[in-house]
Amino acid sequence: MTSSEPTFNKTKWGDIPKLTHASYDEWRDDLIPVLTAMRAYPIVTGDDPEPQPLDLDHNDNYDDWKATSIIRLSCSPDVRRIVKGIRDSHEMWNVLETSLDTTGSYIGRQDILHQFRSSQPKEEEPLKTYFTKLSNYRIQLDHTDDAITDRDFRMQIFTSLPSQYAMILMVLKHRRPLPTPEEAMNDLLEEETTASLTKELGDASTGDALPSQRGGYRGRG
Repeated sequence: MTSSEPTFNKTKWGDIPKLTHASYDEWRDDLIPVLTAMRAYPIVTGDDPEPQPLDLDHNDNYDDWKATSIIRLSCSPDVRRIVKGIRDSHEMWNVLETSLDTTGSYIGRQDILHQFRSSQPKEEEPLKTYFTKLSNYRIQLDHTDDAITDRDFRMQIFTSLPSQYAMILMVLKHRRPLPTPEEAMNDLLEEETTASLTKELGDASTGDALPSQRGGYRGRG
């Protein structure tokens, strides 16, 4: 580094989370405001048509240098290898997006699919919370080559719920035409509510309980 080249304050941006192979979306959302405040985001996106020179002795752009520096410093050592040797922030930004964007890369989309297919409701977790998680995976893959179909979504619901929903799941599996994922989720949420209410009634009375027709339990009042 020559005496005329500006220094970069690493400490100032030390609280930016490191970019890893699994954190691209969060990292991007955190870094955009920083780059904007540095007046470097248009450089990164390629929207600045006339960059200013770094100084009289360099042809590099000062804002581009700042952007390149903050991007590189915010990368974990493994990710830094991906952009090794790249000095242009616009190119660096695009390379990271192509390599790590979960919905933009094949590996990323396959990881989302794996998470979707291996999902199961946690113990005592409301079905609404579980269904929201599944829906979020589907939204992430919408309009991609790995989009989650109604059949995939329905199959995930039918095969991942605990045995307490066996009866209502059997009804849904044999319904013709098959219910849409939204219809299946609504019926299961209704069953969850019914089972919860009848359990409370049973606990409040004799404690004796009978299985309901929809697969829950109805207490004797």
